[in-house]
Amino acid sequence: MSTRGRALLIASLLAWASACAEPGGEGAADAPADATASVDSAFADTGSTLDAQADDTRAGDDTPARADSALDLPPTDDRDHDGIPDAADPFPDDATRPGVALELTVYAHTAAALFTMNVKTYQVAEVGEFDFPPTDALIEEMTDIAIDRWGVLWGISFERLWVCHPQTAECWLMGELPDRFNGLTWIPGPAISAGSDMLVGVSGDGGWFRLEPKGAAVAATKLGSYGPDLTSSGDAFSIEGIGTFASVNQGSEVDDRIVRVDPKTGGALALVGTTPGLYQLWGLAGWTERIFGFDASGEIVVVNVLSGEVASVAKTAHAWWGAGVRTRL
Repeated sequence: MSTRGRALLIASLLAWASACAEPGGEGAADAPADATASVDSAFADTGSTLDAQADDTRAGDDTPARADSALDLPPTDDRDHDGIPDAADPFPDDATRPGVALELTVYAHTAAALFTMNVKTYQVAEVGEFDFPPTDALIEEMTDIAIDRWGVLWGISFERLWVCHPQTAECWLMGELPDRFNGLTWIPGPAISAGSDMLVGVSGDGGWFRLEPKGAAVAATKLGSYGPDLTSSGDAFSIEGIGTFASVNQGSEVDDRIVRVDPKTGGALALVGTTPGLYQLWGLAGWTERIFGFDASGEIVVVNVLSGEVASVAKTAHAWWGAGVRTRL
């Protein structure tokens, strides 16, 4: 990173830390203009809401303490006894589908195959190639995935919404999309004062859309966007008690940025950090205070939520297109 880049990042992180320490303060918008104008202009007047979702579960351990909510009680309406309540189960009468994501695991994928990464060892393993049913597309390519609190893995290709088995990568069609999205995430219900998680698609221009399967189609309702001068680099994720984060492009800047966003609207709240040398951060997932970035170059990095420090985890031969993690650890 250049000297100027380091100065921008350090100044932005100092402003971020000030916002956390003084919830009623001015936040990132008050950082020195000569050092942070190009970065912080997108986050003006939002620093006071920076830590609205944070709590003590943001410790560094791999198995954080859990304060159970009503959403986490064992489901009573679970006809097939697979641990997924009927309301969240696309196949409530079939115990073999849709499958449940593994514990202590984030998922990542290329256009054609699904992978797991252990959050303790960072070991990457291939689950298998996505097994799509026949469609009118010449080839289906998975552009992103998202996992709800129950471990159900959802995905989007360029034109369709899917549910896929986390242990086999077999996929089932959930509906036709009204538009193209390059990011997908579930938002935990408590973060938006709702009784259930919300599925969100992110458009290339940074639009934040609620997605709702309705028969053979998927309804998309725009809730907001990242904000002026910010577009989607390709992914977002949200974890209850930790926050909602996205990889974005800002203006003519080359390196991707990771920002904290408002889960209700997608509006950018604060800069977490930049990823020097990486500009195709198409996969994003997290665990406690760590953010995992999966770049199309094959590199995997870990970003500290609190300090913005970036470290390389692995350089693989896989062109990463997306990643996902449960909304509840």
